[in-house]
Amino acid sequence: MARVLTRPSQVALLYVCVSYAFGSALFSNGLVLSSAYAAEAQLWTINGFLVWAATVATTILWTSKVRAKDLASHQEFKPSETKSTLLAATAAVFSILFYLLDEYVLFVFGLSAFLLAVASSKSLSIYSYPFYLASLAALSIPAINSKRLLIFPVIIAALMLANMGRLSKSVAFSIATLGTLAILFFSVLRGYGGLEVTNASELWNATGNYIRSDYFFSGFGNNTEVNYFYFHGVNSIELFIREDIFVYGETIAKSVLLGMSRLGLEHGLRSGIEIYTTAYAPAFRVIGGSFPISFFSEMFLNFWVFSFVATPFVLFLFDRIFFVLQKLSPATFGLAASFLFLHAFLLLIRGSSFDVFALNLIYSVFGILFARFLFLFRGRRRSKRRHYALEME
Repeated sequence: MARVLTRPSQVALLYVCVSYAFGSALFSNGLVLSSAYAAEAQLWTINGFLVWAATVATTILWTSKVRAKDLASHQEFKPSETKSTLLAATAAVFSILFYLLDEYVLFVFGLSAFLLAVASSKSLSIYSYPFYLASLAALSIPAINSKRLLIFPVIIAALMLANMGRLSKSVAFSIATLGTLAILFFSVLRGYGGLEVTNASELWNATGNYIRSDYFFSGFGNNTEVNYFYFHGVNSIELFIREDIFVYGETIAKSVLLGMSRLGLEHGLRSGIEIYTTAYAPAFRVIGGSFPISFFSEMFLNFWVFSFVATPFVLFLFDRIFFVLQKLSPATFGLAASFLFLHAFLLLIRGSSFDVFALNLIYSVFGILFARFLFLFRGRRRSKRRHYALEME
């Protein structure tokens, strides 16, 4: 069952449906911090809901069946606690470098090593704990302003453990609890609730006061990005219909031509974020601001009414890629590669746009190959030393 639910199409459906359900409840009860968002939502028609509901329905129908050969495991996992510990140490090094240098590619390299470390471990080794904690600690400070840097990797690791059949109820509960606490702590540190914090004990007390305040549900909707995700996901479709904005696959084409701008060849193509923000808040876009829109909204922007067919087809295609990656050899490498792909896809669902998704994929390929060949090279050296020792006997 876990292998069926952890593929891209089902993760997308769960993420979008849960976010929209909570977002709708918060907006319906006036638990929204932004008065501009609340006022805009009053003008919505039923069109946005119909687009979302139709797309979700066709996606469920298209992706409901999974081929038995995709779910069949043809490889045996060969865990190595030594390899897992060394990979965890590599992940910690890259996480620390990311914190110091603020280069996103270092984060992806660290995540690649982290996922391969988890996949290579039969059970999370106690020797790996210090390195996992070091990675989390290094990511915690930048995560105050961008929680997905910490929360998304933990979610992906939990999904991967579930896919392997190694996620117990106690571990799942612990991850959910710690993740919720992390969101609350980071939110208080960012100033939600207007509470000053100078040390750990004050942070704990301030978080408790924040939870008990009347402000909590409105703030928590922002903390979890549910309000933003729901509002801009629905509002973008309303705006595209109202303004007759349709870009004929432009944002997808931009991801394909991603490298041209790096070579100085400007193609003039725009991302979904750029198109929506320019139309919704042009003054905000001029100063470099942006509002992300969901994957479903960006598909509608590119394919209009045909998104009802295009969206489930793309999700079906991503499922196929996910299963193909899982069959790569060795099994631990295939598993880590598939969930690194799922991480990039989760960012796309959240609203990173196709060009950022493509960039994440490029970084991910180099990251997972680096982690793989680093220890492949080490293994070959060790094999040569053994061979040389036998010859000397």
